Amino acid sequence: MANLRESINSELQLIDSIGIWLISCDGNNIQQNDVSDAFEAVMFCYLSNNNTIVENCISDSTICGIGLRESNYNNVSRNILTDNEICIEEISCVGNIIGDNICRERGGIISGFSLPLLILFVSLSTSTLLFVKIKRRKQK
Repeated sequence: MANLRESINSELQLIDSIGIWLISCDGNNIQQNDVSDAFEAVMFCYLSNNNTIVENCISDSTICGIGLRESNYNNVSRNILTDNEICIEEISCVGNIIGDNICRERGGIISGFSLPLLILFVSLSTSTLLFVKIKRRKQK
């Protein structure tokens, strides 16, 4: 296993796993990794401060692509995040730099809406229009 104080520079194919987790670790560089099909692809937890995560490709995570929990002053930039439930999530953090990432969250036909929700909306709209049309015919 690589020393966490060193850069993690490799192509990781993580299937059905938790991905890369740093717990109470400072000063690490997570760079140029391919992480897919992980529960949470890259996670900084519990005072993992002053880390860098750049130039990674992260896709198809169940919960989130990059998660920061009680971790401060990290640099998250130039990553490509696709088809994750949430691209980047911060909880109880201060001073993180997050920018210049490409993010496309998992979505339905219209980004951010699931297919069942769209079907329900269309059904309700159609029912309402039919009701109004029938009511107007009866009034004539």
